Amino acid sequence: MVKEEVCKVKLMQLNCWGGKLGTQLQRLIAEEKPDIVCLGEATDLAERPGSVLDPYRKFLPEADYPYDIFAPAFSYRYMHELAGLGNAVVSKFKIESEYIEFVKNHFMEDIDSVDSDDYNNRNFVHATIKTDKGLINVLTHHGHHSPHGKDGSVENTEQILKLTDYIDKLDGPIILTGDFNLHPNSKSLEPIHKTLRNLPTEFKLKTTRTELAKREEVIDYIFVNDDIKVLDFFTSNILVSDHKALILEFDLVN
Repeated sequence: MVKEEVCKVKLMQLNCWGGKLGTQLQRLIAEEKPDIVCLGEATDLAERPGSVLDPYRKFLPEADYPYDIFAPAFSYRYMHELAGLGNAVVSKFKIESEYIEFVKNHFMEDIDSVDSDDYNNRNFVHATIKTDKGLINVLTHHGHHSPHGKDGSVENTEQILKLTDYIDKLDGPIILTGDFNLHPNSKSLEPIHKTLRNLPTEFKLKTTRTELAKREEVIDYIFVNDDIKVLDFFTSNILVSDHKALILEFDLVN
């Protein structure tokens, strides 16, 4: 009998908190060595000495991660320039194609959260990535922050339905990641559960928050379809944000 060759790929998902703890994030990347990194609250900003925000490219150097997509939800004035904040996918493997779609509002430039009627802009990123065993669909999304809490709302559900309508049209292996701002039993997550596996639930995670959040709750996720063979799934204990980093090691089902 010929032993099936395992092609292990490591993916990391993290709400990186705008890069406030960039040095720690560099340590995490060096220790885990992920092949693909999905980021929420990623900041695109020119490096400035003494800045309290680090651009996501600072801790994911291009030499190691030559491919990336950045999808800002909005930009804001910071130290006499515009800083973008949004979702990013960074990869050691080639990104063959990319797609960005807003599920609420649209990109807003130089936003003022005080004067804006609603700056809760939300999008998702879809990267088609060429691994050694074939193409995979990697999507990341930062969910709507509902004033009603993490149980979800009509607004959350509407946005999730836009996301799942898109995912339902995809073929092949699918990985969906992100800080969804929803508890696992939220009704707003039910459309995702119809087609994808919820790994934090399967692996019985108690929290995806850190001590900086001063609460325990699961609101960060990696979902996969049946074309993904899960080899391992865990959270990192390195403090890099008010959210924990989620780590998925996987192969593709032949």
